[in-house]
Amino acid sequence: MPVGPGGEQLPYPDEEGAPMPGGAPAGPGPQMSDEELAQRAVEADQMETQAVVGVPPEPTEPYTAKALGTVVSALNEVIDAFGGGALPSVGFELPEGERHLNSSLPVEIYAPLVGITNAVRAVDPEGQFEELMFDPESLVDNTSLTMAAGKLTQMTRDERLKELLTAPVEAPVPEGEAEMAEPEPLSEEEEAVFAGRV
Repeated sequence: MPVGPGGEQLPYPDEEGAPMPGGAPAGPGPQMSDEELAQRAVEADQMETQAVVGVPPEPTEPYTAKALGTVVSALNEVIDAFGGGALPSVGFELPEGERHLNSSLPVEIYAPLVGITNAVRAVDPEGQFEELMFDPESLVDNTSLTMAAGKLTQMTRDERLKELLTAPVEAPVPEGEAEMAEPEPLSEEEEAVFAGRV
């Protein structure tokens, strides 16, 4: 039987309670409630999203409910105009009785802002739509949030941008792969062979 660092007897590796390769004991840990599991799942989703889009900047002043509502409405306009019904709308409400948000932008607002600006940059390498762009990392006060909402609304009205963002995406052909050549027509002998099999 295995012996632990303090001389105590330990179960074999395949038995319940045996130490894991990292040294932590295996087996059932403390049981979590469904609420705790759901909260951890939400936190994991937020961490994954933040890993992709970054962490929202800290505000220099509390965001007002009006500024937040304006940017959420503008985001939903963009999603409706360019998403073709495939993207979920943004929803955010301050807790009841609150009139200000005293923390950074929630991920459910910040992530679509980053996604939209990245999408425009991807279809506009020449910078034709630079006047419609904003830096999501600069949204640190109500004025910048309201200005970003105005630019989002302008995006929905630009037909050239709409055409670029809603155009079907062609899959890139891997380099070195030539297009398949048209097959040579069958000779009379080959046709006769195939006809005989049918």
